[in-house]
Amino acid sequence: MKAWTSGSVCDAAVVTLAIYARDGFPIYAWAGATQYLFALNAAKTPADMQTALNEWVGPDNLPPDLTGTLPPWEQTEGQPKRAEFPFMPAEGMDQATYEDLRKQNLHMLCYPQGMESQLCLALHRSDGNAPAMIEEIGLQLFPG
Repeated sequence: MKAWTSGSVCDAAVVTLAIYARDGFPIYAWAGATQYLFALNAAKTPADMQTALNEWVGPDNLPPDLTGTLPPWEQTEGQPKRAEFPFMPAEGMDQATYEDLRKQNLHMLCYPQGMESQLCLALHRSDGNAPAMIEEIGLQLFPG
């Protein structure tokens, strides 16, 4: 996984996140404006931004996790029940798909993609016929 910024000033920079399969093939990319991202919006110098990037996607902030740790789907108007750290499945994901992801207990990565939430991804490993794939699972909201 790599992350880098582009732009002439930190306040107007764009961050790109890329995840690569073991063979180096890119399997996921995401970009966003740093001014709207938790942990990156306070950087004012290139050195500050590098430190913020290391914290944003570093191992201390993004510990390995598993889809089996996702909360169970509790039906409330089509979405899981709101809790202290509510999880909102990706648009179009139904309960059966969500519960299957939990059951598979796949490797999962969540990263801040806004000021009040993080986006969670599941890694589907290569099975020999199909390449590794990243699937967006949904948003974990921060408390508050």
